[in-house]
Amino acid sequence: MTNEQIREKVYETHMSQNENYDVESLLIIVANIIKHSNQIVGTDPPTMTRHPARDSEHAQQKTMRILHRLENCNWGTKATITLAAFAVEYGNLLHLAEMKAITDASLGKLLAQLQNHWLQGIETKREALAELNKLVNMVLQATQQIIKLEEWCNISTAETMKSLAEEAKKDIPVYVYWIIIATVVCSTHIDYLKGDSEDKLELSQFDQKLSSVLTNLKATVTQIETEGIRVVCEAIKSCCII
Repeated sequence: MTNEQIREKVYETHMSQNENYDVESLLIIVANIIKHSNQIVGTDPPTMTRHPARDSEHAQQKTMRILHRLENCNWGTKATITLAAFAVEYGNLLHLAEMKAITDASLGKLLAQLQNHWLQGIETKREALAELNKLVNMVLQATQQIIKLEEWCNISTAETMKSLAEEAKKDIPVYVYWIIIATVVCSTHIDYLKGDSEDKLELSQFDQKLSSVLTNLKATVTQIETEGIRVVCEAIKSCCII
């Protein structure tokens, strides 16, 4: 789908924003889980053999269901809640993998069995874990940038900043769509890592897309922040002259 097609589909799920969440605090918790997971596996997978990407239609359908479920939330909240729900399972998997490595399949294996997480052979999937971590980190960073961008859009009052903010708002739904579908794909990847499924989508296609999304988000946020600083400096300068 093109960005315009994605924007149109996503807007159909978006209603009035009448639900409020402490999204910043929630995102801090999620970030801590992901950062700890990075220490367990790392985020730099070696070059891996690429296989043809499986059909992503299921991931697209699940993404649209999530967007409908979160129709009354603002864009940053949609992305954060989705990532938070994923982080529970993600952090648990990485913690169990760590425990299994430390205890040589004793305590870690018992915990895994209690939660139906069969981690036999997890050591052979370290590359896949690192590949997953890399994408999850980009999802986290993109979500953090969405929150920043929405904050700037809400406080932009100067005409130049308002113009930048209004332009940026057009792309936020598309960015959130890619954040959520990448999170869905990461969740599917976990099922593969646990051995619950032999199917997995190729992460590289979403890795490339999220990299592009993150680059664009950072550039937009930097542009608005720079303009905001310029406006404040101009205001201070005018006050000093008077």
